[in-house]
Amino acid sequence: MLSKNKVNQLCSLHQKKGRNLQNLFIAEGQKLVQDLLVSDLRVMEVYFVEDGKLELGSKLGLDSKFELDRLSYFVEIAAEDMKKISALTTPTNCLAVVEIPDYVLDKQALLGKLSLVVEDVRDPGNLGTIIRIADWFGIDELICSAETVDCYNPKVVQATMGSIARVKVHYLDLVKFITEFKGVKEMNGGRSKGLGNTSFEIYGTLMDGERIDGVKLSDKGLIVIGNEGRGISDALQGLLTKKISIPRFGHVEPKRGQAESLNAAVATALVCAEFRRG
Repeated sequence: MLSKNKVNQLCSLHQKKGRNLQNLFIAEGQKLVQDLLVSDLRVMEVYFVEDGKLELGSKLGLDSKFELDRLSYFVEIAAEDMKKISALTTPTNCLAVVEIPDYVLDKQALLGKLSLVVEDVRDPGNLGTIIRIADWFGIDELICSAETVDCYNPKVVQATMGSIARVKVHYLDLVKFITEFKGVKEMNGGRSKGLGNTSFEIYGTLMDGERIDGVKLSDKGLIVIGNEGRGISDALQGLLTKKISIPRFGHVEPKRGQAESLNAAVATALVCAEFRRG
């Protein structure tokens, strides 16, 4: 049985204040825990109910009881204890406690690839899905505004379906970041070139942008996704180098399409698919 202090310590990780104080977050469910165990993130403890350890160990190639017993951070607990520490309405059979990674953003490296920028996305499910989308489309850096929901919120972690282990998430002042980013130079053949190079753009998804299916897209750049309700702020819009939009077909047959906007995660998936279409 877990002590009251241990239960309180683990439950505090449901809140951002507790996560920041301990530099830890929780992840629940066999698939998610399995992904974290084989990732570069540091798993501190794994709590499991009954046969959860054997099932998890088998998937990791640890088939013998001896090998499993060597994993001292695997802790068997009662189902009642799992209910106490879980952030889910219906607890799963395992929960991992993971150290929050200290990622350093390399602006120079960003110049050579496609990255996502998210401004003030507040819904945990949306952010978790965006992280999962980034992982699917081979985008390994996600830069978020300070007002975006915490990526280590249990609901966000759950929605990533394991992608939180592979996508690096950074929180920055976006206006300052993009302003400074425009000053970053990359050396190429002895010449310095920055964002003046047409192969690199700062794209923004806007209702009045150019239709994305008619734009020549680069495999290097930043894709800015705005807040669920108001979109991209005026301050960030002024820093974009190319405004793009997802075509809406509701006006063709009004009775079939009256949606005013798309969900932020859905829009991210559609935009990323266009960029990766080649």
